[in-house]
Amino acid sequence: LLRRTVPYGEEALHVVKAVPVTITGTVTATIEPGVDQEDLKTLIADALNDFIDWRTWPAGRHVHAGDMWRVINAVENVRYVNAVVLAGSDRDVTTLQPWQFPVGGFRPGDINLIDPSVPDPNPMSLA
Repeated sequence: LLRRTVPYGEEALHVVKAVPVTITGTVTATIEPGVDQEDLKTLIADALNDFIDWRTWPAGRHVHAGDMWRVINAVENVRYVNAVVLAGSDRDVTTLQPWQFPVGGFRPGDINLIDPSVPDPNPMSLA
């Protein structure tokens, strides 16, 4: 990333080192009944990590949880997304500085799947 400054009335060019920012969080999605959950968790994590690719990410664009819903919904056997919560102080957006670029860091363990054919072990919970 380049930044132009004007020290002492003359133009100068400063090169600022790009810094990766790992994007992680948790995902909860409802899936089609009877699907292999471990395989589906891997597919969702891979889809998110492919989406958050520094090579194609627009420079200066923040990472919004809402953008990930479309990616997750496009994975086969996902009925719908219940929640996407990003790690960090703001659970809905990871703010990137101009010299930062996102790197997907989702793992299958970050994905929680709900199979509607399996009875809820805690039916009174609101989670």
